[in-house]
Amino acid sequence: MTGSAMANGKAPFSRTLLVTGGAGFIGSHTVLELLNRNFDIVVVDNCVNAHKSDNSSMPEALRRVEELTGKKLTMFYMVDLKNLQQVREIFQKHQFLCVIHFAGLKAVNESVQFPLKYYQTNLIGSMNLMQCMEEFHVNNIIFSSSATVYGMPSSLPITEQHPVGSCTNAYGKSKFFIEEFIKDHSCANPSLLSHEEELV
Repeated sequence: MTGSAMANGKAPFSRTLLVTGGAGFIGSHTVLELLNRNFDIVVVDNCVNAHKSDNSSMPEALRRVEELTGKKLTMFYMVDLKNLQQVREIFQKHQFLCVIHFAGLKAVNESVQFPLKYYQTNLIGSMNLMQCMEEFHVNNIIFSSSATVYGMPSSLPITEQHPVGSCTNAYGKSKFFIEEFIKDHSCANPSLLSHEEELV
């Protein structure tokens, strides 16, 4: 596990958010907006789809986010969520208000060719994340799902009321399965809240 730190230690009350997959396109734009709203941001990304800067210990996208905002990340960890122990160590070091979960493989065609790879990465990584949230009493999660959970739509435009689960590829199925076990975990643990709205 490698990390670049600008601040260390746990705060008694935290405005610290964990953003998984924060070096990706959507993740890095989210990090930028959250820094501008004065949240403290910890990013976890395995950098499979991120370009590393030659002169920085973090991905180029996050280096540019810091440059644009004039603010520093609290910490960047180059960690794969499939490694439970490394994820647990991150939770030991920080007190998180919320987790924003973008991390995962995302190519539809590739998921058809390599479904096991997608199930291993997306499902195991998400389960490890949820396990650590439970262990360290982090009760808020925003999950970035996908319109692929709707499968072939029976009507357009697709609304939140559209049936889900008729997925046509492993990527969509992995997102649907994660939605389902977040729901199940939330029902079993009423203090856990899952969100779709924006943090303000």
